[in-house]
Amino acid sequence: MRKDGNGSILSIIARGLRHLGRNVSDEKLIRGDYQKLGTYKADMSGFVNPELQQLLEKYCQEAGCDPKTLSQRGSPGSGSKAGVGDAEHKVKPGLPVWLGVFQSKAEKSPEWGPKQKAWSRLMGSFFYAYFTDKYYAPNNMAIPANVEYFLHHLGKSNPKGADWKPKPRPGYIGNGAATFSEIGGGGANYCAAASSKALLNGLAVYGYKCNFIGYAPGGKGVGHGCPAKAQMGRKAGEANRPLPGDVLSIRTAIGPTSGHVITICWAIGDGTKSGEMYYVSGNSAHASVSCDWAQIADAAGRPPRGSVAVINRVITSCFATDKLAAMDPSGLSRLKLSKQQGDFPAPPQAGQKTGDPGAPGAAAAAGGGAAGADTQALPDAPKAESTMGSGDVQTVATTGASGTTIIRLGKHESEPPKAPPAPAPAPAPGAGASSPPAGASGAGTPAPAAAPGATAPAAPTGAPPSADLSKYPLVEDYTATAAAKGRKRKNPLARIDTICLHQMACASVGGTVDGNVTKQTKTGRVERWKSLNAHIAVTVGPASKAWILNDVEWRIPHGHGWNSRSVGIEVEGHFAGIHDLTTGEWSKYWKPKSKPNRKPMVPSAQQIEALKQVMRWIVAEIAKRGGKIKYVSAHRQSYGTKASDPGQLIWRQAALPIMQELGLATAPTLKRGKPIPKQWDPASTADY
Repeated sequence: MRKDGNGSILSIIARGLRHLGRNVSDEKLIRGDYQKLGTYKADMSGFVNPELQQLLEKYCQEAGCDPKTLSQRGSPGSGSKAGVGDAEHKVKPGLPVWLGVFQSKAEKSPEWGPKQKAWSRLMGSFFYAYFTDKYYAPNNMAIPANVEYFLHHLGKSNPKGADWKPKPRPGYIGNGAATFSEIGGGGANYCAAASSKALLNGLAVYGYKCNFIGYAPGGKGVGHGCPAKAQMGRKAGEANRPLPGDVLSIRTAIGPTSGHVITICWAIGDGTKSGEMYYVSGNSAHASVSCDWAQIADAAGRPPRGSVAVINRVITSCFATDKLAAMDPSGLSRLKLSKQQGDFPAPPQAGQKTGDPGAPGAAAAAGGGAAGADTQALPDAPKAESTMGSGDVQTVATTGASGTTIIRLGKHESEPPKAPPAPAPAPAPGAGASSPPAGASGAGTPAPAAAPGATAPAAPTGAPPSADLSKYPLVEDYTATAAAKGRKRKNPLARIDTICLHQMACASVGGTVDGNVTKQTKTGRVERWKSLNAHIAVTVGPASKAWILNDVEWRIPHGHGWNSRSVGIEVEGHFAGIHDLTTGEWSKYWKPKSKPNRKPMVPSAQQIEALKQVMRWIVAEIAKRGGKIKYVSAHRQSYGTKASDPGQLIWRQAALPIMQELGLATAPTLKRGKPIPKQWDPASTADY
């Protein structure tokens, strides 16, 4: 038989037969060319991309399912019967039934051939666009690397034979594609290994080497070297809702009571004791990699079929690849990451839908995406503490003036798309050679959302302020002398958009209470403001001044949810939450038990002027460095226990005039906070 360079004629014919029925589009699908082109039509009738839609119709016909049929009550993929994995499959009502059909057929197939790969790619393409367009882009975030990685491996099931531990149930046939090195298959703890491999390998796709083994908790909640914080137990409430990319342990109806490890795609509602969630995991149903949906039950034991009970959470959402790109080596090091040399793809952009101009395949996918009633922004609330550094940690979604909702992630939050670098500014007060770089923490924080008690920015009525300190006679630089206990890391300039006001609730000698001079009661309390955890202190009395204690870019733990985005100002004195100077009536006033007869103070005219001067300077200084202050907040808005912080007089006499003068807005109210009350701002409708 004659041969040529490619082998015998028979081998050529054999290859041709194997490719029979497949064309260039099939090859592109299997290769992954359509992975980011899966935008679905708004009526859920099919893919916008015509080539992808043709492929879907072809493979649905082969599988015996209708590509237009939608799940009515949570169609069970292969989860109608218990498999050898830890979880059952469910297709969310309103999504295509073919998702469950392809998943079931792929995981139960005895091989991982072109057809199985095509099923996997169609599922991955759909979920990539569905999560990006419906949830991630509207919240100004990008698809997490570990979620994206999972979506490239859907339908793969455990290795065969001796590589499968424990032994599969009698009659189990898997396709053998879920290898341990790729997605954690074949091990005794397949689901946990899968979420670890997805995190490590997903980051490696974008050039990040992890100096830890995996996410799994151990000891005090941090194990395998991963710096992500573990939140043990079921903690309900919006403030504890799992974030995309977080790794959870859940209890299912069919898996072990010790739990099944998953990676969150999106949680709707409470996300811990109620609501619903999309998640990806290994060892699901027939020991496969799958993307599933389930309702969340508040169950101490096994939840009902079709639902899950959350056991604990590991906050791996801090590894947001689109934000890691903005970090310098020191910031990455705190996450136990290092950037490798080489030609790596750029991470997905935050806020970009699959059909947006500039998005991969935007022209082919143009035409709109699926939407639904369960589209939801993430909670505007503080989140669990991370072990990656000191200070308050929060995870919030907020909405800027453009209406774009933005999310902050764990200790290292996400930030808006990086702006072009501004010219290097002159050294700021207190910024010396020993100061860490502004972006060292590797985080970014967005603009806040409209919320109860928030106001729209006013048109500025005054001239732009100056950053020259000599223009402000009541502002002094004290950074070289002040205590530096809060200077551990900095906030990136792009996230500093708020001035947060406080009252100290105490006063030094020289203050006035109803015209009387206060008296020192404890040694060392005369100038307590010098050691405050704040950026600025405005001292009490008729000789008031504003003292700059810390450079504005330092992340100082002063205001709970505001720490990562604000410049904090402490106004010395103890002021009432409500204080009507026309009648002399006051209420909502805190006083220590040792001083039952203490009365609230009234800020002097010079103290108010000093506060206003330093607020003008902050706005100008941040602008000079290339940032922008947009909001003024009260500490009470991030922590409701501080209801009188800073108090009616401070807000009315300083905050409102400065907001009007400079065109700033009232910041939003975070979930643990209380809105600005109508007693402070006539424009508010909120009660105290």
